[in-house]
Amino acid sequence: MKDLSMLTPLMRRGSEFLGVKYPIICGAMTWVSEPKLVSAVCNAGGFGCLAGGNAPCDILEKQIHQLRELTPNNFAVNLITIAPAYKDHLAMLDRVKVPYIIFAGSFPKEKEIAAAKATGAKVLCFASTVSIAERMIRFGADGIILEGSEAGGHIGHVSSMVLIQQVLYKFHKEIPIFIAGGIGTGKMMAHLLTMGAAGVQLGTRFVMTEESTVHPAFKEAFRNAGPKIMEPIYNVEILVPSDYMGAVMSDLQNRRAMIAGMESDKGFDRLNAMVPLAELYRYSTTLSSLTSGSATYTMKFSSYEQVPADVQDKLLKAYTDTDEE
Repeated sequence: MKDLSMLTPLMRRGSEFLGVKYPIICGAMTWVSEPKLVSAVCNAGGFGCLAGGNAPCDILEKQIHQLRELTPNNFAVNLITIAPAYKDHLAMLDRVKVPYIIFAGSFPKEKEIAAAKATGAKVLCFASTVSIAERMIRFGADGIILEGSEAGGHIGHVSSMVLIQQVLYKFHKEIPIFIAGGIGTGKMMAHLLTMGAAGVQLGTRFVMTEESTVHPAFKEAFRNAGPKIMEPIYNVEILVPSDYMGAVMSDLQNRRAMIAGMESDKGFDRLNAMVPLAELYRYSTTLSSLTSGSATYTMKFSSYEQVPADVQDKLLKAYTDTDEE
């Protein structure tokens, strides 16, 4: 490993909080973050998290004992608050002590955080918005994992880039904050440390390791993955006189619309279409022109969808050409 002496002061807070050399958390992934992978991370100087998932209590307890045999170092047990076995897991950890407990899935109640801390464990909670971060801090969390929409698992809709500015900058002096979502390089980790992060959490990088027990085909799919551009899709409802329906439909097709439904009502057609937001530029003017001002429409956000491959290729080429200029 390259000389990290310049980062040592920046890593100190997270390292001391977790009791590890490197404040790099291997995120808990159900069926993936088992004793072999977790212990490998811990023995390499990182911080591993054993995934509780919805495992039977006796299995989770057995894995904790197995993990202790594989590493003398600190680790966490990750509890999924929406799992049917959650309350049994939390009760079991009152008897089987672990150094760190991480709440995931949804958000723990104040009394549940208190119960976890009463076992002697330090508690970390996920936050995907400002309000949730404030609540978890108020409830007594010892550390926060700030997880953007780029991450996997149970996440929110706010990107890491936004959360860093909304939450990290505001609370990093008050409580250790670890950033999760979209982190794949050491350079990015270093940048986050300079911004006040106590450390980072990664998942995909650890899925790809030799110690990860996932199927080789799963790793190969990750390895072959390329950039994917997502776009907002809107549900557009158009009320148009039947005589103009052909022109409206033709225009929608040119806008990459997917027709979701259509019904007639007293000389008017009510049309529902799913349309990419980028394709709705100047739609009001165009619709008025096509229908002599007789049509109306409403629109509301529906979802994010992957941009079609041919459109994505054009966008990436345009970006590359602009960057070269």
